Amino acid sequence: MTFRTRCFALLLALLVAAPTFRPRVRTIDFPAAPHDWPQFNFDQQHSGSNSEEEGISSDNVAKLKLLFQAKLPAVSDGPAVYWATDSSTRRQKHMLFFTTTNGALIAMSADGRVLWQTKPPAGPRWTTSSPALDPSRNYVYSYALDGRVHKYKIFTGQEVSGDGWPVVITRKPDVEKGSSALSIATTASGISYLYAAVAGYPDPGDEGDYQGHVVAIRLDNATSTTFNVLCSTRNWVLGYGDCASRQAGVWGRPGVIYNPTDNSVYIVTSNGPYDSGRDWGDSILKLPPDLRVRRGRPLDSYTPEEFDILDKHDLDLGSSGLALLRRPGEAEPTLGVHAGKDGVIRLVNLADLSGHGAPGWVGGELQRIRLPQGGGNFSAPSVWTDDESHTWVYFANGHGIGALQLVDVDGAPQLVPQWTSTSASNSSPVVANGVLFCAKNGRICALDARTGDELWADTRIGDIHWQSPIVVNGAVYMSDLSGTVTAWALPKEIVFPR
Repeated sequence: MTFRTRCFALLLALLVAAPTFRPRVRTIDFPAAPHDWPQFNFDQQHSGSNSEEEGISSDNVAKLKLLFQAKLPAVSDGPAVYWATDSSTRRQKHMLFFTTTNGALIAMSADGRVLWQTKPPAGPRWTTSSPALDPSRNYVYSYALDGRVHKYKIFTGQEVSGDGWPVVITRKPDVEKGSSALSIATTASGISYLYAAVAGYPDPGDEGDYQGHVVAIRLDNATSTTFNVLCSTRNWVLGYGDCASRQAGVWGRPGVIYNPTDNSVYIVTSNGPYDSGRDWGDSILKLPPDLRVRRGRPLDSYTPEEFDILDKHDLDLGSSGLALLRRPGEAEPTLGVHAGKDGVIRLVNLADLSGHGAPGWVGGELQRIRLPQGGGNFSAPSVWTDDESHTWVYFANGHGIGALQLVDVDGAPQLVPQWTSTSASNSSPVVANGVLFCAKNGRICALDARTGDELWADTRIGDIHWQSPIVVNGAVYMSDLSGTVTAWALPKEIVFPR
């Protein structure tokens, strides 16, 4: 036996005799039954309030420690959605999903391992959309640069094609952009719809043949209906030259808001013409869940009296979405609040947006005040109801965070500023168990939702654009423009099994 042969035999014997190597896998034991974060800002109202979170609280949030930092194969310019299995408490069994700017969908385990990624369909430009989980939790939906929404199997990433999938949401993907997050809503009759909102690209100069529209896709049969913000009498996905009007994209982060109380969806539109008949620029629109309207007219509408000034000075109403509010003592939301680029908070009555009992009127808001911290609004507000049934709303921008509370003043609903903070800004804020999370370039922090006092902060994130944190199952996840995903959790929940 040669020397080389003897060395190989000895090495083989050592490997056989040695115990099997098992990597130390990072897992977390959940403080309560695991739950999902199925779409942008948690629920179909996009409230930004995780009412199911029981792990993180104002008492322990200061103990959050770094769980992992991991690189995505591409940048995701939006928050993740999160799926929790029903049968396991091990975090690596749970999954995060990201839509990347190049139109791919990436699945990551909740301990930071990339599990699979799709090959992006060929297409121009980029997207800032976020995915959404199917109510069955068997599929996940994502927008790609080919102008279609695609359906993928949740465990493998295999695309489901045929029977209507993938669904076209724009015929002009070089000038029309899937900006907002995908939304899913299930109506009282049990029909589930996937909503995709479409706007234009900001470069160069908001130009191009785009009109702004929303597509509703029935998940049981993949049939779709379109509402066009401009040329609203045409109920199909418009092609080049189908409408002479321009702009009015739907690009705010939440996209489409569903209100189960009135079984309606709400969108907010951007700069573009308004004529109260077929063009609905700079307006809040109320639509049926299937988007089928008569003669192009929404169920109701709100348009500021100064809509022409907003259009002229590029002060889009549509830079954000509508948030739903409950008055003190009420079980369901009857009010809506919105703030756009002009920095004006507008409170509206959901049952009569303009106060005239019909769409096509201007003015009629119940209240208008400036953002307490100043500046304009580009992020989605969050709404939280505390344990005393007080309704809070939070707006974040480059000037900081403004917290307001809904109260009755002489029988009329009013939003009253409670506190402002400059410790965090830019991202869409989210609330979990009385803790408000928000981020800006290079910093994420947690504030007491009642007082604004800072409870925790970390500076290990990169620059952000439309990214925002999610807080779910005792952990916080945040992506940034470097393609890095950073996660934090409470130390007592982190275990390292052998």
